[in-house]
Amino acid sequence: MVAKVITFKVTDTLEAVAERFVKNGISGAPVINDKNEVIGIVSEKDLLRVLRASATKMDMVFPSAHDMGVYFQKSVDFSKMDHAFEKLGKLTVSEIMKSEVITLAPEDDVLKAGRTLIENKVNHIPIVKDKKLVGIVAREDIIRGLVE
Repeated sequence: MVAKVITFKVTDTLEAVAERFVKNGISGAPVINDKNEVIGIVSEKDLLRVLRASATKMDMVFPSAHDMGVYFQKSVDFSKMDHAFEKLGKLTVSEIMKSEVITLAPEDDVLKAGRTLIENKVNHIPIVKDKKLVGIVAREDIIRGLVE
């Protein structure tokens, strides 16, 4: 379990989420309220899901790897993509987070944590005590525990 948890508020923008994911080398984090209670979780998967949905809605055309690699000299019009990314960056966490969050208690053992991660097909599980966030466990933490 990691006790120092990167968290988000419902008002944080997706741009801020993406920046903090990259800066901190994480792929997901809990969303908390002012009482430090977990009210949701947001992940890279959520960001990609909204990007894919928005691309379809906005009729965006992403250049293929072939277009970008071999024919990059051709003038690819990125203006639609730029506009879409700008618009997406202003969305808030409340618009994409998962509200149903699987949690564990501090006294739960590593086997339960691993089983819960696998059975629920999630990468992160907040650790909660008396409704308050006290840590987080990720698949990476389980693997690290095996080698230490």
